[in-house]
Amino acid sequence: MNFKLIFAITFLFFYLNVFSQKGAIDDLKLNDSTIYFFTRGTKAKSAITAEKFNIQDKFSTHVGIGYFDGRQLKIYNISDENLKNESALKIDSLESFLTSKTYYFAIYKCNNTYEELMTMQLVCESFAQQKITFDSTFEIGNGNAFYCSEFCANVIMQTNPVKYNYEPLKLTPDAMSAAYLERQTLTYFPVDFFQGKNNCSKVFEIFIPQTD
Repeated sequence: MNFKLIFAITFLFFYLNVFSQKGAIDDLKLNDSTIYFFTRGTKAKSAITAEKFNIQDKFSTHVGIGYFDGRQLKIYNISDENLKNESALKIDSLESFLTSKTYYFAIYKCNNTYEELMTMQLVCESFAQQKITFDSTFEIGNGNAFYCSEFCANVIMQTNPVKYNYEPLKLTPDAMSAAYLERQTLTYFPVDFFQGKNNCSKVFEIFIPQTD
């Protein structure tokens, strides 16, 4: 059995696992007038990102923001994977957002107006026309350098800065994290910065069995 065949079988098993449990995308009951947050979690990052830096969500390690255009999801998210000379901003479908290492996936809807959705789409399209870099220093206000949750916070706050007025967290990282970041205090937006607020609510959640 060659590598390509093994790879194809692995991915087929993964997607059958996912979609057999949550059904078709239509069954998610998403609508085309709502802003959504999408989170995913991988085992490798859970102990670092979720356990140490999230407020309450112990599963999500990555977040994107997007909407359903009536045919498919458009998930805007910042990724440091496979960058080369490309922008760190990715516009994913549901299928491309879910990687083979994803063991957790959740969707949150915003209590937004139609006007806010239109503004959010314009903000996202404006970012899509720019060269975005991944912010490996995890600092706020680095121009066009973002990490995933900082980008989502930036988009939603530009959508309506009064209604979606999220404050970054401040913490003292452990010695290893402090050495990596080269500072003793971290001011940042956690992956779950929007959770637990009155203007967002969870509409879907799944734990995906892993093949390894």
